[in-house]
Amino acid sequence: MATENIMDREPARFAANDTLYFERFFPTYLPSDGWYIRGTLTDKDSGKEVAQFVSAADPNNPNSHLVKVPNWAQGLAAKEYILSEEIVNDGIPAKHQIFYNSLTLTPDFDDKTNNKPVLTTAERMLMSIRKTLERLYERLARETEAQRTRIVMQDIEKMRKEENYWCERRTNEIQTDNALNGRPAGNVSRPIFYIGA
Repeated sequence: MATENIMDREPARFAANDTLYFERFFPTYLPSDGWYIRGTLTDKDSGKEVAQFVSAADPNNPNSHLVKVPNWAQGLAAKEYILSEEIVNDGIPAKHQIFYNSLTLTPDFDDKTNNKPVLTTAERMLMSIRKTLERLYERLARETEAQRTRIVMQDIEKMRKEENYWCERRTNEIQTDNALNGRPAGNVSRPIFYIGA
């Protein structure tokens, strides 16, 4: 029987209404001793708590804390939130903060009203720069005066530099996403050995 691939840490990006699914292991705070994780999603703008979850012992690994919440963050706006977690024991009582970080909530893909593509800043900038470059090249083809042609060429050169910058940013985004999802980042160079006198 194949085992499920469970993330061993909290996501940095999460699609609203998806299943929040990960597990954590803390040898000092075992579920068998009454410890559990209590997580809170907070709106950065208002400071209000907008979603919560609690962990349970993983049935396949009783020493791990399993978080499996269907339809989590349903109905929330796509933007950046704060995800914080405490490890809690009601029997003592005691609690300790174990996690605090930003979480980017992306749109609910099951929401039929949401038909816009989800694009990063780098993707949006590249689209804009490429449209501008197309217009500049069309203008260059129409220009006949030497001075105006020189200005258009300078503008084209500036936009090419901007395109290179945002291409590098997009490449970095792709590598980061690949690494977060367990795929090769693609930024490892193959070593080359030279043998000779």
